[in-house]
Amino acid sequence: MDYIGSTAGQVKADCQAFQRDVSYLEHLLGKQRSRIRQNREWTGDEAHEKLAELQPLEESYCDTNEEIWQPEDGEEEGDWDEDTQQSEDWEVVADWDEDTQQSEDWEVVADWDEDTQQSEDWEVVADWDEDTQQSEDCEEDSETLSTTKILTETDLHRYYKEVQEAYIIKQQLFASELQFERSTNKVLLDELEKLRASNNEISRRYEAENLRAAQQASHLKAEFEKAVMSQMHSFQAEQNLLRLQIMEEMRCLRKRAAEEKMLLQRQVEELTSQLSLKKERENSSIRSGRRKGMRRIRRRNGGRSSRRKRRRNGGRKQEEESLWTNLPTWSPSLMPSLLQNLWRLSCLRRRPKIISLQSGKKSDSIWD
Repeated sequence: MDYIGSTAGQVKADCQAFQRDVSYLEHLLGKQRSRIRQNREWTGDEAHEKLAELQPLEESYCDTNEEIWQPEDGEEEGDWDEDTQQSEDWEVVADWDEDTQQSEDWEVVADWDEDTQQSEDWEVVADWDEDTQQSEDCEEDSETLSTTKILTETDLHRYYKEVQEAYIIKQQLFASELQFERSTNKVLLDELEKLRASNNEISRRYEAENLRAAQQASHLKAEFEKAVMSQMHSFQAEQNLLRLQIMEEMRCLRKRAAEEKMLLQRQVEELTSQLSLKKERENSSIRSGRRKGMRRIRRRNGGRSSRRKRRRNGGRKQEEESLWTNLPTWSPSLMPSLLQNLWRLSCLRRRPKIISLQSGKKSDSIWD
């Protein structure tokens, strides 16, 4: 269990370190994305400012139907997707060829035919029905206008070329920085994947250890319950056996006590009958002795006077009293066995269990 606790603490520390690394990597990615977004905004703002400066000249002096390529707002400030939109923007930059774009721009100028334009101007002037002086003035005005248009278009193309060159340079720098940031982000993402893999491995190991510990705990619990139940069953069996032994001993003691009681009752009845017979014999002997004494007294004092008779009668009373006094008095010593048996019977009725427990050996009588 100590090993499980140490493993849990280590896994918790590893998870906290992994969370710190992930939060740090997310912070770095956020900084890189904000910097890329800021560079993109700065570049777009500068390009829009320069194009806005050149836009009035283009609307005032360029009367041709040829369209000059300009970066659209949708392409410049479209929905920004971190990886997909940047790749699309840089594909447009990669397709940009400086020489090709310049040749396309100058093809527009090459399409401008000075003689044709002048003839068209003179056809307009020829339609007028004016004097020759007026035609010459018109010719000078047309030449001045054509020269001004050519110079304006030349300045416009030069300005546009400068803007495009600066824009291309910035786009190239931005592409290099973006490539560097992508490589850095790729390294960070690789580290993040490694950390995730290590964290998953630690989590799986921790789950396996927890499962093994739970299985061990359940196994130990089952063994403990089994041992406790076996001990309880054995203890109950011993108690039941002891209870049966005690009940058997009590049954035997009750049986023996009943037998002893019956035996004592028989002995008491026999002793009572013997005592009654003995009393009858003693009474009969006393009565016979009294009769004999009375006869002797009568024979001896038969011829005396009344006075002597009274004396004799008084002496007889005294003699009778002396005889009654000289009779043996009743005492427990006359029948010790009867009284002892009665006392034993009363004790047996009062404390049969104590007597049975104190009598450790088996005998024919409880009082042996």
